[in-house]
Amino acid sequence: MPDKFPKTKVQILRALSEKADLPQTKIAQVLDALAELAYDGACNGGFPIPGIGKLTRVDRAARTGFNPRTQEKIQIPAKRRSVFGAAGRRAEVLQRFFKKKSSSLSQGMAPLAPPS
Repeated sequence: MPDKFPKTKVQILRALSEKADLPQTKIAQVLDALAELAYDGACNGGFPIPGIGKLTRVDRAARTGFNPRTQEKIQIPAKRRSVFGAAGRRAEVLQRFFKKKSSSLSQGMAPLAPPS
């Protein structure tokens, strides 16, 4: 059974082209321009996509972790990451979905913790 939602760029272009009744080349230009704006915006405070969410850059501090195989402590360097936050009602729906999924996955499993 084929998936209901497009997952590749070509599938997205085809779906948007059909919905908007525009050629795929025009849709591709719009998506490329949107991606460029999003990359620039995320580096400069955030890039909102109305009705969908916001792309922002987050600076993660250096921290101490551990190697689960050897149980030895390791230093994890500071990093910059892009984070996407869903907007409004979509955020609530996603939180409920992932809460259900994570609770069903964690049943009967011990949490992974560093050695004391």
